[in-house]
Amino acid sequence: MKRQNIRTLSLIVCTLTYLVIGAAVFDALESDNEMQQRALVLKVKTSLIDKYNISNADYQVLEATIIKSVPHRAGHQWKFSGAFYFATTVITTIAMLLRVSKRLAGKPDDVTHLDLILVASGCGTFLIASGAYVFQSYEKWTYFDSLYYCFVTLTTIGFGDYVALQNNSALQKSPEYVTFALIFIMFGLTVVSAAMNLLVLRFLTMNTADEKRDKQEAQLAARG
Repeated sequence: MKRQNIRTLSLIVCTLTYLVIGAAVFDALESDNEMQQRALVLKVKTSLIDKYNISNADYQVLEATIIKSVPHRAGHQWKFSGAFYFATTVITTIAMLLRVSKRLAGKPDDVTHLDLILVASGCGTFLIASGAYVFQSYEKWTYFDSLYYCFVTLTTIGFGDYVALQNNSALQKSPEYVTFALIFIMFGLTVVSAAMNLLVLRFLTMNTADEKRDKQEAQLAARG
């Protein structure tokens, strides 16, 4: 079997193993907690309905109203500052990936992929660690939660469980924080995307080298 096929098969097996282990861990850690939360919510719902003597229909209206009111804690979402922030976060992922790909294509050969990967990874780690301090200060999160937010944001995972600029009308009252968040996201995506693209390019060059080696070996065998 060719080296390229072995590497591809190994990557597939590792990915599937990673997914299975991850699913098992999340099941073990979150399943019981989810059931407890569901039971608690049902208990509180029943208690409120009995206490205030409201119907299920009225409770559902109240519940929907409360859910819809949550985003408005950040202030006016669709004023210019909020709209600009939204538009930026939408386009940054695609724009940064395209920009990084074009930049990588023109890199000189005297700088190895490994060197660039180390530099980009180091810069990304520094950005996440330092940015977490700022978000911890403004959002009143723990430092670990801030690290988690920075990581899922810059890797574009974006679970949505932690979102910046959602409290105390921050979009209107904290322009310096909005500016920092935009710069952090745009610059951070550039660095992290560069590291990811470099890893992909590293695998591609390895596969290309293997193909050339296999071709040369086949030619030598044919001559022999």
